[in-house]
Amino acid sequence: AVRMQPATILVVDDDERVTRALVRLLRRDGHEVRTATSARAAEEALREGEVAVLLSDYRMPGEDGVTLLRRARQLRPDTVRIMLTGSADLKAAVAAVNEGAVFKFVLKPWDDDWLRATVAEAVQQYRAVRERARLVAEIEEANARLQELNAELEQALRRRARDLEFARRHDPLTRLPNREQFGLQLADALRAARLAEKPVALLVLDLDRFKAVNEALSHAAGDAVLRSTAARITACLRRSDLVGRVGSDEFAVALVGYADPDLPARVARRILNALSEPLQVEGRDVFLTASLGVGVFPEDASSAEDLLKRADLAMHHAKEAGGNRFEYYSEEMNARAFERMMLETALRGALDRGEYRLFFQPQVDLRTGRFVAAEALLRWEHPELGLVSPARFVPLLEETGLIVPVGEWVIAEACRWARAWEAELPQGFRIAVNLSPRQLLRDDLPDRAGEILAAAGFSAEHNPLELEITESGVMGHPERAARLLGRLRDLGFRLAVDDFGTGYSSLAYLRRFRLNALKIDRSFVHDLPGQAEDAAIVRAILALGHELGLEVVAEGIETGEQAEFLGALGCDKAQGYWFARPLPPDQALPTLRTPARPTGTG
Repeated sequence: AVRMQPATILVVDDDERVTRALVRLLRRDGHEVRTATSARAAEEALREGEVAVLLSDYRMPGEDGVTLLRRARQLRPDTVRIMLTGSADLKAAVAAVNEGAVFKFVLKPWDDDWLRATVAEAVQQYRAVRERARLVAEIEEANARLQELNAELEQALRRRARDLEFARRHDPLTRLPNREQFGLQLADALRAARLAEKPVALLVLDLDRFKAVNEALSHAAGDAVLRSTAARITACLRRSDLVGRVGSDEFAVALVGYADPDLPARVARRILNALSEPLQVEGRDVFLTASLGVGVFPEDASSAEDLLKRADLAMHHAKEAGGNRFEYYSEEMNARAFERMMLETALRGALDRGEYRLFFQPQVDLRTGRFVAAEALLRWEHPELGLVSPARFVPLLEETGLIVPVGEWVIAEACRWARAWEAELPQGFRIAVNLSPRQLLRDDLPDRAGEILAAAGFSAEHNPLELEITESGVMGHPERAARLLGRLRDLGFRLAVDDFGTGYSSLAYLRRFRLNALKIDRSFVHDLPGQAEDAAIVRAILALGHELGLEVVAEGIETGEQAEFLGALGCDKAQGYWFARPLPPDQALPTLRTPARPTGTG
């Protein structure tokens, strides 16, 4: 039996008996069967809706079935056309099949099974044609969409290429040219200036204390500051000038094609004034200043690279002079930079060559007048320069990171002298060692300090060292500092805050960091006892320290009046030239064994 696929069948015959017979037969297979008794009626039925199979008699009133089937092919190309014909019309039916007007023909009288099978085949043919048409349409639609996507992809790739090229040459935060791109633009500007015999002024600018602002607020606030800085700098320039972000908080400006020699100074002042205006960040006013260096082509340098170096050197000179200013490059700066480079080179081997020394400045108990402690101070004895001032080499140790191994050497050396002097000095005598902010950033600091302590024969219960930290050193990373200082306390180290009153001076951190002592900065002591404001500050620090159970030490005592005044206020300990200068170990021990200088004016 033939497995039928139901479909819409249109039967066209003017003989109602034939029509009824065909309807009954085809409906047995589930087909929807429509009928028409004329060619016109058949055409109307074709126009009204889809027809899978058109089954038409060859002989029709007024026209033959072949003509109808040909018009049906035009109206419904997908409709499969079958002709019913008698033997007398067989030749015409065959011709119609050959020309494609008819799919097949069925001879009258028909065999029911044969007719049903032929209709089923026609339905399959119809469905195959429709499916093929659907697939072709889908393929064409997909091809069209693919072409659209290809066009969109090409556009996206072109945009991406432009974006990548822009990103490669520009700072993503400020969208200014980056260092590489600015260098290329500057080189082009110098070539043009050389041909035109015109000067080019290069201004290199660095924000003062930007790191502190970044850490005190947030990185998002820091980004906002940098974007605002870029906008303010750009607003101070002419359209022909160049500007770029060439470092973390460093910007560069090139003034091209100018005739007025005072223009660089005017622009520098304009930029500094613009940046000094308060900036609203995260709901609060932020005040910034900048240091700016100026180099001029061709007087100071003939290449972009050298001009950047000269202007950068002038900028650092302005920063060292206090910031919020600008400086022109000079050859003297170059000489100082060369000296600094030579010092840095010599410093890198100083530890291995054994050139560092410890000097000790005694601390006196203002109640008993006896020396009870000493601060270990680092000195560098250069084979050619002799003793180099700490102000010249300690900042270099910090910048280069050499302070970490040198700092460990200081702790070890202090332990060595504490062990050597143990029998010569009173019980409980302590040696104070300064900790660098760099050391406080290292998680292994307590472990290394503990190893050094143990190697010298000391323990947490018998630890002669006091570690001095600065306010700025711990407040940059308070969580880490609190954790590390707690571990150092567990190892028996006493903790003191140095230069108290010059930084954050926060009650919160005095409690949080489990300190033992604080040291009044020498700037508050220098004009005592006559300076009323400093005297009030010192009284407040003493009251605060003692209320928190901390020992208070005054630095920079240079007169007997200062010593007497501080003793009368209840200050615990003091150090300074009035009592003793920093001394090498062989001179320090005899001094430490004798009574201190009287605290009166005598």
